[in-house]
Amino acid sequence: MIVRRPFQQGFSMVELVIVIAITGVLLALAAPSYRTWTQNTKIRGTTEAILNGIQLAKAEAVRRNTTLRFQLTSTLDNTCVLGTAGSTASYGTWVISRDDPTNPNSVCDTAPLAEDADLGNAVAPAIIRVRPATEGSTGVVVVAGTAPGVGQPFISFNGLGRIPTGVLASNLVICAGIDQTAASTAVAIVTVSGVNKCATSTTERRMQVTVTPGGEIRMCDPAFTSTGASATDPQRCF
Repeated sequence: MIVRRPFQQGFSMVELVIVIAITGVLLALAAPSYRTWTQNTKIRGTTEAILNGIQLAKAEAVRRNTTLRFQLTSTLDNTCVLGTAGSTASYGTWVISRDDPTNPNSVCDTAPLAEDADLGNAVAPAIIRVRPATEGSTGVVVVAGTAPGVGQPFISFNGLGRIPTGVLASNLVICAGIDQTAASTAVAIVTVSGVNKCATSTTERRMQVTVTPGGEIRMCDPAFTSTGASATDPQRCF
């Protein structure tokens, strides 16, 4: 009796080569989009962390009925170095404290105080909260100031949630973007039609946090202009 073997079906070498070639083309087409998505995620994550930090400083100042300071720094060690605009992850960390953590008598690697700690008797700088640079901000440049070239990487709130007189004369602008390349515009604060804002780039996304002298905190996209179709878009910067 003749026994028939079951029919076996597979891929030929030619078919495998075609599948691999198509897969390679699709991956090559998707790579730029994936890179852009990754960059945008880092930028937004860094910006939201800064926004949340400022809002937390304001809320804690009201809750504790005292003046607290939100400070952008490059390190969390005992040098407590202020961020330098133009370097990678320049302001990669932030500190909320009762005192200036960069004061020679203070260090920003001091352990945060307990929730119920008495700030009146706490040793300077009386750290409330810190954020390490390792939380997704790798490769992101952050600059801060009240005008082009005018750095002020800190802000204070009093027990009423307001900015003390003389601390902030005009809007504090904080810009976040991927480290600049030869084909892009540097991450910086510029003046457009009399308004200080983040410089936009044709190749990279930028995000901005603005704090007004009245204590209003807002995150926006500087690419949206105040004229034309985007004039009423809620994402635009005022």
